[in-house]
Order: sequence, then structure tokens, then C-alpha cells
Amino acid sequence: MKIAVEVPQKKTLLQIEEEIDELLTAYADTKEGIENEDELARFEQAMCDMLDRIEDEEALKIDGYGMLLSKLEAESDRLGTIHRGIAARKKTTDNRIARLKAHVLYAMQLHGKKKIEGTVFTARINSSVAVEVTIDPKNLSPKYRRIKYEPDKVAISDALKAGKKVKGAKLTPTESVSIKA
Repeated sequence: MKIAVEVPQKKTLLQIEEEIDELLTAYADTKEGIENEDELARFEQAMCDMLDRIEDEEALKIDGYGMLLSKLEAESDRLGTIHRGIAARKKTTDNRIARLKAHVLYAMQLHGKKKIEGTVFTARINSSVAVEVTIDPKNLSPKYRRIKYEPDKVAISDALKAGKKVKGAKLTPTESVSIKA
């Protein structure tokens, strides 16, 4: 014999908000048709009880979002700390690589060797030409410069708020939510 157990489904915040709207609409639509004061009082009490229950669900749902957001923010901070630590270790390792290569290059140049063979690795001095710019890049001819264009959003915002027109830009209202304990 199998026993069927019905597990209540959790509602989403949107479903809870829709349920509140539907309850308030039903209250407004039905209240006008009740003429008996005792019946109206019972109806209003039932509606208040249902609204209280739904608002409790709403509060629990927001608490759940708040707890999850707190956990995710802590995780993000932890990962940021780890990232900074790893970036610092990478920089240290890169610097060590550069020092070791400079040491090998110095030793090979000092003894006039172009190649040293090990059992696994071979060190070679490679010759190349590097470009060294000795003046401020702004003073170079435009054909030898790269210019990076990016919007100055603070200046654009200030201009738009002052009533000026900025071609290709507009103020767009945004909203965000904050959930604090």
C-alpha cells in the first residue's frame, strides 16, 4: 500500500504579491455587496486573517532573500580577498621569473655563451629589437599613437541634469533594491 503525502509548494515572491493584490481586489469587490453588519464583520475578519497569513509569508520570503543575499555578499567578499591574494602571489611569481631570467642572461653574457644545454632544458640568448619611447606619448605624431575613447559619464550626467542636450546620451531612471538587517 502506497501513502500519498502532499508537500506544500513554496510560493515565489511574485506569487505572494499577486495573491495580496487578488485578495485586496476581492475584498473591495465583495464588501459592497454585504448588507448585514454581522456578516460584513465576519467577512472583514476572514479577509484580515488571510491577509495576515499572506503578509507573514511575504515577510518570511523577504527574510529568505535577505539571508541569501548576505551569504552571497560574504562569499563575494571572500572571493575578492582570495583573488587579491592570488593576484599578489602571481605578481610575486612573475617578478621571480623575471629575476631568474635576468640572472641566467647575465651569467651567459658574462661568459660569452649564446646557448647552454641541460638534460631537459636549453637556454638561448635571443636577439630582438625593442621600441623605447623617450618622450611623452602626447608629443608623438598622431599616426604613432593610439587613442582610447570612453564616455565621461559624470560630465555627461552633469550636463544632462543642467538641461543641456548631449548627442547620443540620455538619463535613464533606474531602481535597485537594498535588503538590510
